[in-house]
Amino acid sequence: MNSGIEVFFTKPNAPWSNDESDFFRVNVYNPSGSEKIGVAAPNGYASIDLPPGRYLVTGTYGGIYVNFDSNETLVNVGCGERACVTVIPRSLHFCVWWLYAALELIQARPELAPAVAKQAGEAVAVLKRIEKAIPAEYHMLPFLQEGLAALRDDQTKRK
Repeated sequence: MNSGIEVFFTKPNAPWSNDESDFFRVNVYNPSGSEKIGVAAPNGYASIDLPPGRYLVTGTYGGIYVNFDSNETLVNVGCGERACVTVIPRSLHFCVWWLYAALELIQARPELAPAVAKQAGEAVAVLKRIEKAIPAEYHMLPFLQEGLAALRDDQTKRK
Protein backbone atom coordinates (compact mmCIF):
# COMPACT_ATOMS: atom_id res chain seq x y z
CA MET A 1 0.00 0.00 0.00
CA ASN A 2 1.25 3.50 -0.86
CA SER A 3 1.49 5.97 1.98
CA GLY A 4 -0.53 9.17 1.75
CA ILE A 5 -3.66 10.96 2.87
CA GLU A 6 -7.38 10.64 2.35
CA VAL A 7 -8.98 14.10 2.54
CA PHE A 8 -12.66 14.68 3.27
CA PHE A 9 -14.46 18.03 3.30
CA THR A 10 -17.35 18.96 5.55
CA LYS A 11 -19.98 21.57 4.84
CA PRO A 12 -18.91 25.06 5.98
CA ASN A 13 -18.85 25.31 9.80
CA ALA A 14 -20.44 21.84 10.07
CA PRO A 15 -17.71 19.48 11.32
CA TRP A 16 -19.94 16.39 11.54
CA SER A 17 -21.26 16.63 7.98
CA ASN A 18 -19.94 15.51 4.59
CA ASP A 19 -19.96 17.90 1.66
CA GLU A 20 -20.11 16.34 -1.76
CA SER A 21 -19.55 19.53 -3.75
CA ASP A 22 -17.14 19.60 -6.66
CA PHE A 23 -15.36 22.89 -6.00
CA PHE A 24 -12.84 21.85 -3.35
CA ARG A 25 -9.07 21.77 -3.80
CA VAL A 26 -6.42 20.37 -1.44
CA ASN A 27 -3.04 21.97 -0.75
CA VAL A 28 -0.28 19.97 0.94
CA TYR A 29 2.94 21.50 2.27
CA ASN A 30 6.11 19.85 3.55
CA PRO A 31 8.83 21.55 5.65
CA SER A 32 10.50 22.81 2.46
CA GLY A 33 7.36 24.34 0.95
CA SER A 34 4.70 23.17 -1.47
CA GLU A 35 4.22 19.43 -1.96
CA LYS A 36 0.89 19.28 -3.85
CA ILE A 37 -1.17 22.37 -4.68
CA GLY A 38 -4.71 22.54 -6.03
CA VAL A 39 -5.45 18.80 -6.02
CA ALA A 40 -9.08 18.37 -7.10
CA ALA A 41 -11.45 16.89 -4.53
CA PRO A 42 -14.53 15.87 -6.53
CA ASN A 43 -17.49 15.07 -4.31
CA GLY A 44 -15.56 16.55 -1.36
CA TYR A 45 -12.89 13.81 -1.36
CA ALA A 46 -9.28 13.41 -2.53
CA SER A 47 -6.77 10.58 -2.20
CA ILE A 48 -3.15 11.78 -2.38
CA ASP A 49 -0.06 9.58 -2.38
CA LEU A 50 2.78 11.04 -0.28
CA PRO A 51 6.05 9.75 1.10
CA PRO A 52 6.14 9.25 4.88
CA GLY A 53 6.48 12.50 6.80
CA ARG A 54 4.63 15.37 8.46
CA TYR A 55 2.49 17.60 6.27
CA LEU A 56 0.42 20.75 6.59
CA VAL A 57 -2.91 20.34 4.77
CA THR A 58 -5.33 23.10 3.78
CA GLY A 59 -8.36 23.18 1.57
CA THR A 60 -9.54 25.85 -0.80
CA TYR A 61 -13.17 26.44 -1.52
CA GLY A 62 -15.03 28.80 -3.80
CA GLY A 63 -18.27 30.11 -2.37
CA ILE A 64 -19.99 33.24 -1.17
CA TYR A 65 -19.69 33.79 2.60
CA VAL A 66 -17.07 31.04 2.83
CA ASN A 67 -13.35 31.68 3.34
CA PHE A 68 -11.18 30.85 0.37
CA ASP A 69 -8.76 28.90 2.59
CA SER A 70 -9.64 26.48 5.36
CA ASN A 71 -7.79 26.23 8.65
CA GLU A 72 -4.55 24.28 8.57
CA THR A 73 -4.27 20.67 9.74
CA LEU A 74 -1.04 18.83 10.53
CA VAL A 75 -0.92 15.17 9.63
CA ASN A 76 1.75 12.52 10.17
CA VAL A 77 2.02 9.89 7.45
CA GLY A 78 3.83 6.69 8.39
CA CYS A 79 5.47 4.11 6.13
CA GLY A 80 2.76 2.30 4.19
CA GLU A 81 0.02 4.21 6.06
CA ARG A 82 -2.90 6.24 4.78
CA ALA A 83 -3.95 9.02 7.15
CA CYS A 84 -7.46 10.48 7.12
CA VAL A 85 -7.80 14.26 7.19
CA THR A 86 -11.05 16.16 7.54
CA VAL A 87 -11.09 19.74 6.31
CA ILE A 88 -13.72 22.10 7.71
CA PRO A 89 -14.31 25.05 5.38
CA ARG A 90 -14.91 28.09 7.54
CA SER A 91 -17.37 30.82 6.78
CA LEU A 92 -16.55 34.51 6.61
CA HIS A 93 -18.30 34.75 9.97
CA PHE A 94 -15.55 32.60 11.51
CA CYS A 95 -12.84 35.10 10.53
CA VAL A 96 -14.92 38.08 11.58
CA TRP A 97 -15.64 36.38 14.90
CA TRP A 98 -11.99 35.53 15.70
CA LEU A 99 -10.70 38.94 14.62
CA TYR A 100 -13.36 40.52 16.81
CA ALA A 101 -12.22 38.32 19.75
CA ALA A 102 -8.56 39.28 19.21
CA LEU A 103 -9.38 42.98 19.04
CA GLU A 104 -11.51 42.76 22.18
CA LEU A 105 -8.55 41.18 23.96
CA ILE A 106 -6.27 43.99 22.75
CA GLN A 107 -8.81 46.58 23.87
CA ALA A 108 -8.86 44.96 27.33
CA ARG A 109 -5.04 44.75 27.44
CA PRO A 110 -3.68 47.52 25.21
CA GLU A 111 -0.12 46.89 26.40
CA LEU A 112 -0.12 43.74 24.22
CA ALA A 113 -0.28 45.75 20.98
CA PRO A 114 -0.44 49.52 21.62
CA ALA A 115 -0.59 50.57 17.95
CA VAL A 116 -3.44 48.13 17.26
CA ALA A 117 -5.27 49.09 20.46
CA LYS A 118 -5.57 52.67 19.19
CA GLN A 119 -7.62 51.42 16.22
CA ALA A 120 -9.38 48.45 17.81
CA GLY A 121 -12.57 50.30 18.79
CA GLU A 122 -13.22 51.49 15.23
CA ALA A 123 -12.40 48.04 13.81
CA VAL A 124 -14.72 46.27 16.28
CA ALA A 125 -17.57 48.60 15.27
CA VAL A 126 -17.03 47.75 11.58
CA LEU A 127 -16.82 44.02 12.34
CA LYS A 128 -20.11 44.16 14.25
CA ARG A 129 -21.80 45.67 11.19
CA ILE A 130 -20.25 43.05 8.90
CA GLU A 131 -21.31 40.24 11.24
CA LYS A 132 -24.93 41.41 11.09
CA ALA A 133 -24.81 41.36 7.27
CA ILE A 134 -23.71 37.70 7.06
CA PRO A 135 -26.66 35.29 6.69
CA ALA A 136 -27.46 33.25 9.82
CA GLU A 137 -26.66 29.89 8.19
CA TYR A 138 -23.02 31.01 7.96
CA HIS A 139 -22.74 32.04 11.61
CA MET A 140 -20.50 30.35 14.14
CA LEU A 141 -21.43 27.12 15.88
CA PRO A 142 -22.92 27.64 19.37
CA PHE A 143 -20.17 25.72 21.20
CA LEU A 144 -17.52 27.94 19.59
CA GLN A 145 -19.47 31.02 20.63
CA GLU A 146 -19.43 29.63 24.19
CA GLY A 147 -15.64 29.38 23.92
CA LEU A 148 -15.42 33.05 22.97
CA ALA A 149 -17.64 33.99 25.91
CA ALA A 150 -15.31 32.06 28.25
CA LEU A 151 -12.30 33.86 26.74
CA ARG A 152 -13.98 37.22 27.29
CA ASP A 153 -14.79 36.33 30.90
CA ASP A 154 -11.22 35.23 31.53
CA GLN A 155 -9.81 38.45 30.07
CA THR A 156 -12.22 40.56 32.13
CA LYS A 157 -11.06 38.80 35.32
CA ARG A 158 -7.39 39.44 34.44
CA LYS A 159 -7.91 43.20 34.14
